[in-house]
Amino acid sequence: MNDTAAEKSENIGSLIGLCAISASTLIVEIALTKFLGYKLLHHMTFAILSLVILTAGGSGILLYFSPKTFGFDKDHAKTNRWSSTASSAIMYAITLAIAIPVVCMCPVNPAHEATASRDIWISLSMPLLFLILSFPLFCSGLCISKTLTLSKHQVTVIYFFDLLAAAIGAVSSAPLLVLLGGYGTMAFAAGLGVVAALAYWNCAGDKNYIKQGVFVTTAAASIAALLLYAPWARSILGTDIISFKDVGQRIIRTDFGGTESTHWNAIARVDVSREGTSQEAEYWFGLSPDVMSRHIRGRYILLDGGANTRQFKNVGELKDQDYLGTALWASPYVLQGGTTQDSMIIGGGGGIDVLVAKYFRVPHINVVEMNPAIYKILRGEIDDPENAYTSWLRSDKTSNVQIFNDEARHFSTTKKPGSFDVIQASGVDTLTAIQTGGMSLVENYLYTTEAVNGYVALLKPGGVLSLTHWRRIGPGTSVRMFITYLSCLDAMGIKEPWRHVVVLGTPMWTDALLKVTPFTEDELTRIRAWAAKSHLTMVFDPSRRDNSEIDDLTEAERLYPTIAFTDKQTRHNLLERNDQIPLPVSDDKPYFYQLRANADSWSWTSLPLPLMITTFLACLFFMILPIMRLGKKQLTAPVIGTAVYFALSGFAFLLYETAIIQVFNIVAGGPMYSLMVVLVAVLFGYSLGSFVAARWVKSENLTPWFFAMFAIGLCLLFVALYFGAPAVNKQLLPLGLQARLVVCASVAMIPSVVVGVVVSSAMNLVRETYGDVVSWMWGVSSIFNALGSICFIAITQSIGISSCLVLVAVMYLVANLLFAKLNLSRQIAS
Repeated sequence: MNDTAAEKSENIGSLIGLCAISASTLIVEIALTKFLGYKLLHHMTFAILSLVILTAGGSGILLYFSPKTFGFDKDHAKTNRWSSTASSAIMYAITLAIAIPVVCMCPVNPAHEATASRDIWISLSMPLLFLILSFPLFCSGLCISKTLTLSKHQVTVIYFFDLLAAAIGAVSSAPLLVLLGGYGTMAFAAGLGVVAALAYWNCAGDKNYIKQGVFVTTAAASIAALLLYAPWARSILGTDIISFKDVGQRIIRTDFGGTESTHWNAIARVDVSREGTSQEAEYWFGLSPDVMSRHIRGRYILLDGGANTRQFKNVGELKDQDYLGTALWASPYVLQGGTTQDSMIIGGGGGIDVLVAKYFRVPHINVVEMNPAIYKILRGEIDDPENAYTSWLRSDKTSNVQIFNDEARHFSTTKKPGSFDVIQASGVDTLTAIQTGGMSLVENYLYTTEAVNGYVALLKPGGVLSLTHWRRIGPGTSVRMFITYLSCLDAMGIKEPWRHVVVLGTPMWTDALLKVTPFTEDELTRIRAWAAKSHLTMVFDPSRRDNSEIDDLTEAERLYPTIAFTDKQTRHNLLERNDQIPLPVSDDKPYFYQLRANADSWSWTSLPLPLMITTFLACLFFMILPIMRLGKKQLTAPVIGTAVYFALSGFAFLLYETAIIQVFNIVAGGPMYSLMVVLVAVLFGYSLGSFVAARWVKSENLTPWFFAMFAIGLCLLFVALYFGAPAVNKQLLPLGLQARLVVCASVAMIPSVVVGVVVSSAMNLVRETYGDVVSWMWGVSSIFNALGSICFIAITQSIGISSCLVLVAVMYLVANLLFAKLNLSRQIAS
């Protein structure tokens, strides 16, 4: 092969290897949330994942600091360094395939108190899981940083293919999880690692086929073991992921004989048990205590190992199932005394609230279920070939049931005001969400002030809004909803809002009921009598100003009369003074499960401050470590300033990426579309900007004025987005899904294109100026990506999601003005 052909082969091979690794890494990052989310509380899941991403960035810094350690010293021939890159890729594939089963079998959980008291390994769980997962991501980071250093392509070209492949990985992750399941998706990602290794060996012209064969065979065996792990673990251990996250996992194994089927998607992993029954409260919650003695058979459905729903087996006639008439969620139908015509159920789950509505012979029942697996279960499309569970859920001569696979907030915008007699969300705020206090994909925006206002607007005159929350576990959620109701009624100009609210309770749940018109005495008499028959507590009765005679109220519930029976200003002053009462939340700060009273404060439970400090110190360590390699002549202000530039840019980009996904969450139709459309648009925009830089931005044009102009332009662009996004959302809501997604993607992509132009140009200039320092700077950008991910919740709890865009504007302004002052182009010229 002549030199020209060899160079062409190397150029193509390096890009194939880079794309395979980049796409694989994004798939792994998204799929890992499903594995860790089943095992751990969600805020710990995202903390570990962010730290693992930090490791990937740290690999580039360590590569620059000690190239000999990674077979990448300049003394090595170029072919040897490509061969070293191939070794990193194949090790990525092998360690990924091994790490997943090891993580699944690791019997530790940092949040399980019972385990913590007897198992010293509990304190090591976070670092242990981090170390296990850090190996494959470290190897993938090595591949990218080695390609940046070694490839003959401009950095702008490398950035284009890297981010384009990442976008493809992001958009493919959701369908891969559905088609292949969690383990199949990870196996696919590991297979891409093998493809990358083969491409890099081709770059090296490596003819040692025996060595390559051994590596590839080892990787294939590891991938095969990964695919065989789940059925083996279930047959031996009864589960494929050892977790102490929730009692529901034990209930499935012991009371129901194990899992019958598992369904994966980007929202949650769904486990459906075999048929059985249980005496555990989790199987019966929301039903009258009398029902427990009936031993009703059914199945237990678990989402992400923590949130549960139930399906009772259909035996006999639905009209004879009197336990449905005494369920907590029958309350709005009891209030209306058989006059309900149209109901909207948010989060259909196993369908219990659908059965309740049908029991009361509601003519029109609209069910909104976002999780596609649960949607199919409700419709009987999967897991119910004999119609043993779903026959009662279908339309019949008394009730027309329509089930929609949609997000409730968006679905609400498609309906006309005054459409429903009842709007109900029964226990959609899962224990999983309450324990996290962080960014849950499902429940974030269901209970904000804007959400409640939207539901109220859909009620007919005399209609009832029914929202259920945990009472004993995470009691602040029910208190927060009570106060949210009063605040919304205040805003509507209602002078005596307490006349419009009733709160019922079981030992585990409260059901907060709201009417735009005051509750009548007939309605209150009816609900009191029914509550006594159903063994429910009238937690708040608008006709009772003293609740001291009620025995089972929580401390916060004792304050309900004090909070309710007062005027708007007095209530506001009371809530401001009492730091034990959680205030309502908004779409801009949708942290309903952050149960501290002051929503502006940083939570030590949802995201520990020590973790953020530790991550920041780790970033500083990685950032300054390479300085030890530099001589006095090399240790210059431009080098240090360049590192600061990429730190600010990396941090700002992750803040923007996460913020814009949340800004368009509702209008895009829920988190799955935000993930598949908005995230992909951001990544694709960045890659497109890199492409533009590669084609039209020449090195001689990278003057201080170039970066100064982009500094001002980016700042103005993000500020415009801050002011314009609310208007865009408002205009988009009436449009169809495709139109909304196109506009969301376009708006999200434009700032990313501009960022891609300037940051990739800066990285290209760094390589031309300093050579292999580029791996250090890429690493700095990546580790501050991870820091931005960890800090996002804390920052937005303080200033709000939309204000985060202003912070991003300021950071890009400072970063690019700094880079303009460094004037690296002058150093090239000199």
